[in-house]
Amino acid sequence: IFFTSAVLFLIIPKFFNYEKKAYFLKDYLLKNYALKINKYEDINFTILPTPKIEIKNVHLKFNEISPEFLTASIILYPKLLSIYNYENFKTKKIILKKSMITLETSEFYTFVKMTLKQKKNFSFKDLNLKLQKKKNLLINLKNINFMNYGYKKNIFTGEIFNKKFKSEF
Repeated sequence: IFFTSAVLFLIIPKFFNYEKKAYFLKDYLLKNYALKINKYEDINFTILPTPKIEIKNVHLKFNEISPEFLTASIILYPKLLSIYNYENFKTKKIILKKSMITLETSEFYTFVKMTLKQKKNFSFKDLNLKLQKKKNLLINLKNINFMNYGYKKNIFTGEIFNKKFKSEF
């Protein structure tokens, strides 16, 4: 009975209409991560290996940074009781996968500061960051990975000038 109940508890959210719950997810990301979702393509719930909500092809904006950036997917790992209660939605962590942003050099400091000051578990995987000054490309940083939790806390890794780099804060 316990096993059947647990399986049903995890399977039932697979059939929810997450387009109706998009408002709660957008509001949560704005309040807790300063991420404003302008546009997205699809929202899916996956059960295995752990329950997660994936928002695909998202146009995002950090609150204080002017340009919008694109990300292939935002993965939200909700706390177990938040799977059903979206008014009090909470996550364990979020991951932004395959993101792309172009920043002016004056906005780069703000971007790094906002990334480092995230209080909740947050990470980038395969971020491509282009720095420019007055529409002229200065630096292209590729495949940047960052986590503000765990073993690799506050460590940026990626490629610059086709060489791998690692930076700790």
